Amino acid sequence: MAGTLIHVNVRAHNANNYPIVDGTLYAKIYKKQISALEQRGAAQGDYPDAKQMKNGDFLADQFFAVENIHIAAGKDKDLSFDWAVPQNAAPGEYKVAVYFQTAKKFNLAGLPFTDDVTGITAPFSVKNDQSRGTVEFDKNNAKINGKQYDFIGFIKSYGEKDEVTAEVPLVNTTDAPQQAVISWELYYWDALLEKNKISVEKETVALAPKETKIITHKISGNAFPVNSLTAKAVWQDSSSILNIRFARNAQEKARINFAGLSAFPLRKGQPLTIFSTAHSVTTMKPPMDEEEKKALGQENVGEYTILLTLRDKSGKEIKTFNYSGTVSGKVTGWEGAFTPEKDYDFATLEAVISDSRGTLDETNLIYDCQSIDQNSCLAPKGLGGMDKTVASFDIFAAGHRRYHLADHPPQKDVRSEKPAVFLNSVFGYVGWAGSAGGRL
Repeated sequence: MAGTLIHVNVRAHNANNYPIVDGTLYAKIYKKQISALEQRGAAQGDYPDAKQMKNGDFLADQFFAVENIHIAAGKDKDLSFDWAVPQNAAPGEYKVAVYFQTAKKFNLAGLPFTDDVTGITAPFSVKNDQSRGTVEFDKNNAKINGKQYDFIGFIKSYGEKDEVTAEVPLVNTTDAPQQAVISWELYYWDALLEKNKISVEKETVALAPKETKIITHKISGNAFPVNSLTAKAVWQDSSSILNIRFARNAQEKARINFAGLSAFPLRKGQPLTIFSTAHSVTTMKPPMDEEEKKALGQENVGEYTILLTLRDKSGKEIKTFNYSGTVSGKVTGWEGAFTPEKDYDFATLEAVISDSRGTLDETNLIYDCQSIDQNSCLAPKGLGGMDKTVASFDIFAAGHRRYHLADHPPQKDVRSEKPAVFLNSVFGYVGWAGSAGGRL
C-alpha cells in the first residue's frame, strides 16, 4: 500500500583479485509502463510497444542508497536500504533498480544515467486509489528542440554554441487544481558527482484540474561534450523524474574511467600494480589544423598526462607513475608495477588526467585495511557482518586494452583485462537474484 516502507537487501560479491573501495549503491524506482495491449487485457510483459522500447518505464525516484562500501578481493558485502512509498504514489507494478560504482563515477554495475542498462532489478506492487489521480511528467512526449526525445538509444548531438530547449508535458490527472515544484539540474557527463553540476533552476507550476501544460527549459551553449539534464517534478510527497542526456560538438575532454591497486594491504617485498583506465569524450568537430589550435590556445589538445600517485597515511609519496600521450575514445588501461619496501595498512591513490588546459579529471581512493578486511591488517581487530540477503551480484574483470606505466612512455599493448561488473539474471553463469520486501 501507499505509505509502506520498502526494505531492500543486496549482496555484492567482488569476484576480482583486488579490493573495491569507496563504493556506492545507487537506486532508482520505476513504475512499469503498461503497453496498449496490456491495457486491453493481454498478459503483462508479452507485448512491448514502441513507447516502452524507446522510453522504458517511468522514473519515480533516484538516490544514493548506500555509501562508503569496501569489499575485499573475492569477498561478499551485505547491503540494505529502505524506500518509503509516497502516499500519493500511482498504483501499479514497480521495480527497484540498483547500480554499483566507486568514487561516485566509476560505473561497475549498470549505467545510472540510462533507463535500460541496470545492475539488478526487483519488482514490487503499489496499491492506491486509482481515482485520486497524480501530477507527473508525460515521458513519452518529451522533446528537445521540437523533436521527440528517446530515453533509450543513441543520444542526440548539438553544436557547442547551440541553445538546447527541453520541452516536457506536465500532466494533472486529478479533479482539483494542483501545484508542482519543478527543478532543472544540468550536469557534465552524469548526475552522480556534485562537482559535475553546471546549473540549477527551480520553478513552481500551477495546473488546473485535468490540465496538461508544456514545461520548457533552455540550456545555453557550453563547452562540455556531454550534457545531462535532470528534470524533477515534486507534487506533495511524490515525484516524477526525467534524465535527458545529449552530446555537443565541443572540444574533446578526457576522463578517468577506473583506477585501483591490484592488491591491498601493501606488504614488503610483495609485487603489485597500480592501474588506471581512461577515455576521451572525442570531439565531433572536424580536426583543427595547427593554426586553428594556436588561435584558440589549444596547440596541445589531444595530448594528455595521466598521473597516478600512491601516498601513505601522512601524505608522503610511496610511488608515482605517469603516462603522456594520446587518449582515444576507447576505454584504455595503463599499469605500473612496483614492490613496496615496507608494509602499509593505509594508502591513498590519486589519479589525475590533464592537458594543456590544466586538470580535466581527478579522483582519490582511500585504501584502509580496517574498512576493507580487518583480518588482513597487521593487528586485526575482529570482523563483523550479516548473512541474510535477497539480492546479489558479482563484480569481476573483463577485457580492455592495457599498457605498462612508468616514468617514461608506456610499452606496447601487452594484454587485455578491464575492471568491470557484469550483472546477469539468475539464469546467468554469474547472477543476480533479487526481490524487495515490504507489506504492500
